[in-house]
Order: sequence, then structure tokens, then C-alpha cells
Amino acid sequence: MEIKEILQILPKLTASERLVIAEAALKLNRQERTSLSIDQQKQQLAAARTPITDFEGEDFDYTDDDQDNLDTHV
Repeated sequence: MEIKEILQILPKLTASERLVIAEAALKLNRQERTSLSIDQQKQQLAAARTPITDFEGEDFDYTDDDQDNLDTHV
């Protein structure tokens, strides 16, 4: 699956489904990081920070289903 396809599908998923995907991606990154050089690790860290700063201050529109899922996990 191409990145463009994944990004188009993400808004259609529930918040909990998106979190599962994010957790899986982070786990893979941690596993790969152990085999990278220091310079490669720094490059990945810089690349990971960019999307985070892009989303700071964003208002996310959660559906009622998403809120129900959040309430059951709290």
C-alpha cells in the first residue's frame, strides 16, 4: 500500500484504529533504530518531529463512536 493511500484512509478510521496503527509504526521504528548508525538515528528523529510540530494546535473532529471508545478506555 502506498503512503498516499494510507493517508486517504486514515480519516475514515476510528481514533482507536488510528492509535493501533501509530503504535505498530512506533514499535517497528524502535526495532529498526537498534540497527541504525547514530547519524541515521538522528535523521529519523528529525523526520519524526516534523509531523508532530505540524499537528500542534490542530483541532481534531472526533465522532461520537470515537468518544464512546475513548470513554470505555478511561
